[in-house]
Amino acid sequence: MIYSYERDKRIPEISSYRVAQGVISYPRTASYLIDYYKLSQRIFERRTLSDYNKIWYEFHRPREPSLTTKPKIVCKRMMKDPTFALDQEGYLPRDSIMSLIPKERFKEVREELEKVIGDSVSIKDAFNYVLSFLNSDLFAGLLAKRRAKKRGGYPIVDERMMRRFLIPVPSSKYAEKIKEILKGNLTGIDLNELYTFSEKTQRELTQEWERT
Repeated sequence: MIYSYERDKRIPEISSYRVAQGVISYPRTASYLIDYYKLSQRIFERRTLSDYNKIWYEFHRPREPSLTTKPKIVCKRMMKDPTFALDQEGYLPRDSIMSLIPKERFKEVREELEKVIGDSVSIKDAFNYVLSFLNSDLFAGLLAKRRAKKRGGYPIVDERMMRRFLIPVPSSKYAEKIKEILKGNLTGIDLNELYTFSEKTQRELTQEWERT
């Protein structure tokens, strides 16, 4: 333990002395903690972590436990090109990361895919179906319409944007193409074809709203 009155220039010397005495059982950990103690004085929104009564390794803002749900889709909050990925480990995302956590209705996507291809579909396959559209030129087009004049031109990906991007309901008309999509093979597949006329119309309208 390093006492508060020892937190000055003498800390490294005190630490070395205590290590030599055998008082500190984990010298590398102690050295790491001492080096990073100064992080508590970093400025966040014009205040230090100490002002927030937080320790340097705490999150600046509280994080919901549900964010560790797995699997889930994650992406950067600011991106010019689609960079969605599947998190199967349940990592706790930072503020710069947005999480798309499946709800109860997500199982309907899996069920529809199974009906279309006539075979079982894993949860990962269902996620990959969704990811194929999120990482496509279709979503890239939506990002292009949200380019910001500030922030280096990076658009912000938020819940509003995600709600307005449609993933087409699987159709038996495109069963063979969907099988290839589930395999991760998008060669020669125009994802735009998988949208019905009404889905295309709704997607285009919502993207126009985003532009305005």
